[in-house]
Amino acid sequence: MAVALHFPGAKNVSEEKLIKSSRQLTDADYSLKNTVAYANFILFPLYRESGNLLAKFDKPNSKFDAPDTCKGVDLTIPVDEGPIFLWDKAEWSGNETVSAKDLDEALAMKSGEVANGLKFDKRLTEVRTLYGNTGHLAVTLNPQPAFDNAASRVVYKISVKEGPQYRMGKLNILGLSEADVRALEQKWKLKTGDIFDLSYVDRFFASDARAETQRITEAMLAAGKPLPPIGSKIKADHQALTADVIITFKAEPQ
Repeated sequence: MAVALHFPGAKNVSEEKLIKSSRQLTDADYSLKNTVAYANFILFPLYRESGNLLAKFDKPNSKFDAPDTCKGVDLTIPVDEGPIFLWDKAEWSGNETVSAKDLDEALAMKSGEVANGLKFDKRLTEVRTLYGNTGHLAVTLNPQPAFDNAASRVVYKISVKEGPQYRMGKLNILGLSEADVRALEQKWKLKTGDIFDLSYVDRFFASDARAETQRITEAMLAAGKPLPPIGSKIKADHQALTADVIITFKAEPQ
């Protein structure tokens, strides 16, 4: 186990923060392979968050803290932080259904801000959701950074494979009486064969079925019944290119 950790070269991400994030290294038996992997997969995201997108860890150096007792390892992991990159722009290719302007708005990265790699990852999820709202449930995104080291700026070239467009399949509502199921089905506006819209489930409960759902839950309370959790999931058929929506008014089996 490592009894002491050192990160020479650490500035933008403090050595204290790196040490605090490395407790697993101090608790586990020392292994060069595991230490290298830990630095690359656990510690490197700290640098991605701070915009040090080219930070790298050099080969760890270790020595026994107490050679006579072999109680632990004094571990040094040099780090080359590199520059803090600022966001320049995204360059989209392959997008046909969604405009570059709408994709930029979903990505929500502003020119001149720190190129926070973790924020970028999170916002790519929003881009995928945007495509889901147009029926493209199998979209793939391939972002490749292009660094301008002199200006400390980064452009991400993002190729898009939109994939097929899915259509609404069946609506299944579980856990309610037949009358309540029919009442909710009548409020559902996304018809079989319509281009699927991933965002509609939320709008259904927030708007179209709000009054009906309130009536159902109030009736349950009046009857002394516990309110069941309401859940939803999408079941895509990748051959038929349809998406079924399953809404549950009961606890899912564990």
